[in-house]
Amino acid sequence: MKLSPKLIFFPGIIFHELSHYMACILMGVEVKKVEFLGKKDSFVVHGKANLPQSIAITTAPFILGNIFALIFLLFAKSTFFAFNPLMIIYLWFAISFVYYSFPSEKDAQNTFDAFFLFFQEKVFESKEFSKKVFWAILTPFMFVPMTFLLGIILLFDKSFFMRLVWGAIILSIVAGL
Repeated sequence: MKLSPKLIFFPGIIFHELSHYMACILMGVEVKKVEFLGKKDSFVVHGKANLPQSIAITTAPFILGNIFALIFLLFAKSTFFAFNPLMIIYLWFAISFVYYSFPSEKDAQNTFDAFFLFFQEKVFESKEFSKKVFWAILTPFMFVPMTFLLGIILLFDKSFFMRLVWGAIILSIVAGL
């Protein structure tokens, strides 16, 4: 049997999908299907989300995963010199959560699609000319940073090395505390 990150860090996958699921519930978006640890893939299929809902659903694993990873790393740090066996479990959960905290390509695509629907509604479907102009001017200032951030997220999603770098950053934050 081949050891893969999915097999080793499965708590991170479960937490990633659970974060999406919780964000859907909190944002009032219908959850149609959930697969926390599927044989091929893990996912949350949800109903149509507006832009703020989509951003919350997409970023939930990153925000919650890193917060909980920091908490588990602090637990591990506090038990390090006591040689508590729980330290291994704390580290395993922390590494798993950090490793799978990045939104997937599908997550990013959902937010990108929600942005285009938002843009279409505000600029092309609005009846007031002043609102059309306002949103047409404002959109590039929203679109460019969002595209840049989604691009960076996808770099981390696709790169094992980038995930390791992020994990090292999180670990150094805890070491400095």
